[in-house]
Amino acid sequence: MEIARLCDSGLTGDRLLAEVATRLREVVPFDGCFISSTDPDTLMCTHHALADGLPPWVCGPFFHNEFLDSDFNKFADLARMPAGVRTLGEATGGHLERSARYVDINATLGFGHEARIAFTVGDRTWAIGNLLREKGSSDFTEAERQFLAVVSEDIARGMRTAVLGEREPEAVDPDGLPSGPGVVVFDAEGRLISATDEAAACLRSIDPRTPTAGAATPFGFPLPLAASMLVARARAHAVGRGAPPASVRLRTRNGAGLRLQAACTRTPDGTPGGTALTIAPAAAAELAPTVVGTYDLSRREQAVTAYLTRGFAPADIAARLGLAADAVDLDMRSVLHKTGSANRGQLTSRIFTDHYYPAHNAGCRPFVAA
Repeated sequence: MEIARLCDSGLTGDRLLAEVATRLREVVPFDGCFISSTDPDTLMCTHHALADGLPPWVCGPFFHNEFLDSDFNKFADLARMPAGVRTLGEATGGHLERSARYVDINATLGFGHEARIAFTVGDRTWAIGNLLREKGSSDFTEAERQFLAVVSEDIARGMRTAVLGEREPEAVDPDGLPSGPGVVVFDAEGRLISATDEAAACLRSIDPRTPTAGAATPFGFPLPLAASMLVARARAHAVGRGAPPASVRLRTRNGAGLRLQAACTRTPDGTPGGTALTIAPAAAAELAPTVVGTYDLSRREQAVTAYLTRGFAPADIAARLGLAADAVDLDMRSVLHKTGSANRGQLTSRIFTDHYYPAHNAGCRPFVAA
């Protein structure tokens, strides 16, 4: 299948999304779409996004609906479904007006039927998609839904490979990032009203390829799409909807990690007030889940990898994890295979070179063990 070959061709994340959208449209016609990579640990949108036929202002209402409104086909629900694909017509029994997203967003933009996809491999979702058709067009057919379900895992695998292959060669200001956290404050309506100097410095350092929620803010920095998503999720949790606010990790121009978190404040009478978004350089330990997740390691393989890269002998690893020596040996072999490493030294060097070294040493690369 052409999409499967495309997803195995080693394209960058942005190029992959553009090519995938083109191929999908040839088989499953649509008039507007939003496709984004996601952090498989949190399902938050991350570095790569493609919006076609949608105005920038739709970001706020889109995430407000995703986290605050009671509606159909939330991405978190689709990620747990075997197929990971569902149309709005199917979910509403053909009555699109039952959906707040249709009434408040899709219909306003001239769209009718909608199909949503969680691109998942195993139990980890690496991208999400929202396909829209103009009002008056027919709904997505059963054959089209089945096609989307079939290619979902290929696209997820392609995005996972793209994340693994990313490199950040550009350098940033030699003074680096602020040592402490910065804060951006939003009012009760989700409007940005103030920001500390540290927050502004962090946001200005973010990789310019990172998807943003519209034009630059009045403060001179763009607001990442992931930040808008976090703020909406925090506000939703404050009114009793959805899971507690997660954190998101973004990259700067030189590959350093930034950790973003959001929390909603309350007035003296308990009413949800504004929302505070904190931004700070991410510690290496905080990046570890994304590093090992990139290679699709199981929980036990992650634990074994952590000990391997710290120099523990297999017998010590077995004792610390309460496993048989043979089990640890099998996990080690699996980890080396999944990461494309020939031995423990190459494994440690690969993880350091690909994920940690760029954050501290822009412009040069260390030796990779053979």
